[in-house]
Amino acid sequence: GWVWTSPGGSAVFGPPLVNPVWIAINMLLRARGLRLGANATTAQLNLAETFFDVQAAIDAAAICDQSVTALVGAGSETQFKFRGTLQEEKPLRDWLQEVLMNCLGYYTFSFGKLKIGVRVNSSTVEAFTIGNIVFNSLQLAPLKPSFDHLTANFADQDYKFVNNSVTVYDIDRATLLGGAAGPLFLKSNVNLSGTCTKSQAARIISIRLREELGGTSIAEWKAARQLVFRTTVLALNTEPGMVCSMTHPDMPGGSGEFRVSSWKLNKDYSIDIQGRTTTDSMYDLVAGPKPADVVASPVPDENLQDTGVPGIVTGVPTLTDYGTYAVNNIVILPDDSGNTNVVGATEIALGLYYVDELATDLWASIDSAMDATTDPATVNCTVNPGTSRVFRVGDFVVFNDEAADMNHADRRSYECAQIVGPGSTGDVVPTGGFQFQRAYPGVDPGFVHLRDAHLLSPGGDQVLQARLEDVHLRSQERLLPDAQPATACRGNDPVRVRRGGPGRCGKSLRLRAVHCLSPKPSQRAFHARRPHLLRRRIHVPDPRFAGGAG
Repeated sequence: GWVWTSPGGSAVFGPPLVNPVWIAINMLLRARGLRLGANATTAQLNLAETFFDVQAAIDAAAICDQSVTALVGAGSETQFKFRGTLQEEKPLRDWLQEVLMNCLGYYTFSFGKLKIGVRVNSSTVEAFTIGNIVFNSLQLAPLKPSFDHLTANFADQDYKFVNNSVTVYDIDRATLLGGAAGPLFLKSNVNLSGTCTKSQAARIISIRLREELGGTSIAEWKAARQLVFRTTVLALNTEPGMVCSMTHPDMPGGSGEFRVSSWKLNKDYSIDIQGRTTTDSMYDLVAGPKPADVVASPVPDENLQDTGVPGIVTGVPTLTDYGTYAVNNIVILPDDSGNTNVVGATEIALGLYYVDELATDLWASIDSAMDATTDPATVNCTVNPGTSRVFRVGDFVVFNDEAADMNHADRRSYECAQIVGPGSTGDVVPTGGFQFQRAYPGVDPGFVHLRDAHLLSPGGDQVLQARLEDVHLRSQERLLPDAQPATACRGNDPVRVRRGGPGRCGKSLRLRAVHCLSPKPSQRAFHARRPHLLRRRIHVPDPRFAGGAG
C-alpha cells in the first residue's frame, strides 16, 4: 500500500501495511476508484491527495508507530498495529470505523477531505467562554455511562491467532452503583478485528472505559458532563474529534475540557456543537503529542452597571449670557487602574457651588498660612466688618484665590470647603479661628476633594460664602466613556445628554439660575477627583462655578 511522508506527492509504495491509518487511507482510495499500484504516476498521487488530509494522516500514523512499554508482559511494542482480516462486506464508513477502532482513531470530513485523528490527549485547541457563545445556549447534562466493565475480543498472536479476550473494569464505579456488599457492573464488549496482542487490547479498552466514565476518579466522574451549545460562524475552525474548553459559570468548577462529538452549521450561520467532557488523566496510558492548552480570551465586559468609582470628569465651562452657564465636551476618564467603571450610567448629578452676587459682601480674609494638605484645617480669619451678614457652622465657602495651581498649569487655585467649627451646626462663626473641612463630609478623603490642591499665602486671600444647588441630568441612553467626548444638551426638561463630539449637538449643557460675580466668559476646563459612589461630585475651578458629576 501507499504511505505518504509529506504533502505534495511524497509517497512510498511498500509491503503489506500494518499501520491502521494508512490501511484506512488506502481503503478510501480504492473506494474512490484509485487502485494505485507501485507504478502510479505523480498525477495519480496528486489526485489521491485531494481525497484526504495528508498532514493529518501523517501525524496520526506517527502516533500509531510510536514505541511504548507493553502493558501486559515485559519489553516494548509498537503502540497500535492492525493485523487481521475484514471478512464481511460493509459500507466504507463501517470499515473505516472498524479499522480505526484498533488505534483509538476517529475520522471526519474537512473541506471535502477525509481527516483522521487519534485520541491521545485532552489538549484544548479552541476555547469557548460566555463571551463567544450564543447567550443562554449552553445546556449541560450529567454523563450517564452505559458500561463500567468492558471486554475486548481479539485474535491473539501468542496463541496462533485464536480468539482471546481482555477485560477491564472499575470496581469503584461498580461499588457506587451497587454498594460495597454487591458491586453492580454494567458490562459491554467490543470486537477488535485488527488487534493481536493483549497489551494493545488492554491499552485500547482502558482508554475507552475512562472516556465512558468521564475520568479516573470520583471527583472527575462527578464533574463529567454532556454539553450542547450554539456559537457563531467564528467557530468554523472547530470539527468533530477536536478538544475544546468551556469556561462558563454553569460548568463544574467554572471550566472544563470536552471533545466535540457533533458539529452543525445552521442556515443563519450559527453553529451547534455537542461534546463530552475529557480529562488529561484519561490518556496517560497513550503516547503521543500533548501540546499546551489554548488559553481562553478574557470575557468582554458587558456589565451595564457601574462597577466602581469613575475617574476624573472633565469639561469646558462657558458663560454664554447673563444667568446661564454652559459646559461643553464632558469626558469621563478611567480611574487610576485604567478601568472606566462607568458603563451603564444614564444620569449625571451635578453639585453646583456658586457665590450669590447679592451676597458678595460676606467674606473673610485669611490671616495666617494654610497648606494644601491639612484637613480639617483651623486658620484665623477676619470677617468683613462692613457687612451685617454672618458665617455659620455648616456653610459652604469658596476660596477666592486667583493664583495658578502649581501642580496643574491649566487650573486656578479655587477651592470649595465647609465650615465645621467652632461650635455646632447653625452657630455663628465670628472673627477668629475658622475650622474648614476640605474633603466632602462623610466621604473617604481618598475618593473626593472639593478643591484643587494649592498653597494659600499668609494673607490677602478671601473666603466667600457659597451656595449649593443640585442638578440631575438624565438620558434615555447609556453614557459611555469613549474616545469621542460627550456633549450634554438641555432642551426641554428633563435634561437630555447626547453622545458625540463637539458640534454634534445643537445646544450645550446650560445650567440656569446660577448667579455669577461677573459676566466675563471663562474657557477653563474643570476637573474632579474620584467621586464617592453615594455622593459623586466634581469641582469646577472658577470662583463663580463649582460642581460634581457621577
